[in-house]
Amino acid sequence: MKILIVDCETTISNKGQFADSNNKLVMSLAKWNDGDFVEITQEVLDEANLVVGFNIKFDLHWLRNTGFNISRIRIWDCQIAEYLLENQLNPYNSLNGACNKYGLETKLDVVKTEYWDKGVDTDNIPKDILLEYLKKDIDLTHQVFIKQVDEFKKAHSNLLKLFKLQCRDLLVLEEMEYNGIRFNTKLAREEAETLDEKITGIYNTVSDICNNIPINLSSNDHVSALLYGGTITETIKQPDGVFKSGARKGQIKYKNVDIIHELPRLIDPLNRTETSKSKKFREEGKTDKETLWDVNADVIGQLEKRAKGNAKKVIQLLNEHSKLEKLKGTYLIGWSDLIDKMNWKKDMIYGNLNQCVAVTGRLSSTKPNLQNVDPATKKYIETRYAD
Repeated sequence: MKILIVDCETTISNKGQFADSNNKLVMSLAKWNDGDFVEITQEVLDEANLVVGFNIKFDLHWLRNTGFNISRIRIWDCQIAEYLLENQLNPYNSLNGACNKYGLETKLDVVKTEYWDKGVDTDNIPKDILLEYLKKDIDLTHQVFIKQVDEFKKAHSNLLKLFKLQCRDLLVLEEMEYNGIRFNTKLAREEAETLDEKITGIYNTVSDICNNIPINLSSNDHVSALLYGGTITETIKQPDGVFKSGARKGQIKYKNVDIIHELPRLIDPLNRTETSKSKKFREEGKTDKETLWDVNADVIGQLEKRAKGNAKKVIQLLNEHSKLEKLKGTYLIGWSDLIDKMNWKKDMIYGNLNQCVAVTGRLSSTKPNLQNVDPATKKYIETRYAD
């Protein structure tokens, strides 16, 4: 059986993310299981019965970026293998971690400590040093692979079947990540401006209800005081004489003055929802006015069912405010800003689909989370079918 162990070294913007336009592939290499290092070519990939790597999805992205066809390869991802062999308790385990487990040598430190940690990007590292680093990683991955084969032989046969299925899944996930999602940032940002008006309207309504006391509706402490009664501190500047000398001589000086606003209780809190911060206040001898309670979405949802009058109105406004803020901040603005931060193509999102995170083994998604998207966001996600 012809087994090919592969690894790629790239520039390091956003951890070498393949869709970051600032990144490029600097060096790639492979080794046959008989010990010979070879240049990665399409012929070599096609010849291999199995392609092995550690976090191989990273390498597959970069091979595709370079123009290779990876649609027919079979893979063995040592990271997923280790995750399953560790009973899914060690998320995103590292090559060094696997080497330590099996009593092997570890990666060469010189590239990280002498170059990356000092701000030197991969394309400026001497080629001989980078090549030595790359060969060491490939050798270690090969040794870990051999150990894992033995471990799977000892394990229940279903574990190996599950692993092979996970590897096939990885190829599908790689395709999904690589293609990305089109997101219309222009329309999203325009909608965010509209939401600002709605959010301001909600704030003004709540402010009228509580006699224009300045409340931050995004502050858990302020919302707790609004619902359950308590105090809110407003800091204002008051004149405090004039400057008698210096560049500002004759100008008015100001000092900060705290104004304490007391709010009445609108509704009784749920049992066992007092916060740890509040308990600390009590230990410090503060009064009940400083008692704070949880105001998370679950709590607010339960309160709304039993609230009446102003309490119900305020809670409904808080719910709407929270939804609009999340839609605006997490999705409309958050996703648009993420595209800029990650140096992705205009209006394109390339999220991560993770197989080695959740202890239950389920798929997760990060940066951004593409699994739990606000339905209102979906109208800005566009098809590319017409392309």
